Amino acid sequence: MATGAIALTLLSGCTRKSADDTEIANFVIDETIKTASRSYVATGTDLGDTIYASVSASLTWPEKLGDASLSVLQDSIKAALFGKYGAIKGIDKAIKAYVADVSAIGDSTFRPVDSIPPTEAGEMAWYLQAVGKITDLNEQYVTYQASISSYAGGAHPMTAIYSFSYDLDKAMVLTAENMFVKGSEGALLKMVRESLARQYSTTVDKLDEAGFWPENLNYLGDVLVMFHYGPYAIAPYSMGDIDIAVWNEEITDYLAPSVIELLQR
Repeated sequence: MATGAIALTLLSGCTRKSADDTEIANFVIDETIKTASRSYVATGTDLGDTIYASVSASLTWPEKLGDASLSVLQDSIKAALFGKYGAIKGIDKAIKAYVADVSAIGDSTFRPVDSIPPTEAGEMAWYLQAVGKITDLNEQYVTYQASISSYAGGAHPMTAIYSFSYDLDKAMVLTAENMFVKGSEGALLKMVRESLARQYSTTVDKLDEAGFWPENLNYLGDVLVMFHYGPYAIAPYSMGDIDIAVWNEEITDYLAPSVIELLQR
């Protein structure tokens, strides 16, 4: 999601310099796209004679972002995408362990196969898919999005999206716990509700009529300028992901000093 994006405006005075005096800042980036998948089949189950399933992963893996330390960022990416397998040392080993486990969408009756044949009309193969990508990047911070999608029968697939921003200078993931001053949660939630109502052209007392579940909006979602809530979190699945934008001038008084410093770099 574009959740977590920060717009920074840098102002400088006008001075007369020749082209030879211009300094070039180099911020070297090295990223690797990693993909893996495994196919499975189960036969003679209660849900059908034959069920095919796949487990796959596709992600952008940051190898170098300037001179920043990336170990905390890399560990956070693995944890967000692969759950318990994120603790495995080495991204390749973590991916292999993830795609080797079909238990999230099926039981031990599934066995590996080389490929899944084309499905017929009305059929859908089961799947579990982890997708990770960088959605915003500059010399100060990087925002990463982890998306987990699955289908194991039923009316529709399920998707969960988690985004987080990482302070490259401090080697720190920004969360609701370390971004805001203590005791500000109540004021922030009020602000989020008001921003949500404004975004959907309604009022706070009529959020339920707009399709939301106001009683569920009692915690701070994934945040950096935008607060992100996944499907089913505060509204029906059909409404998808909800990103609530809060104006900078509204939120400044509640930001922790380290976050204000980040925005001012």
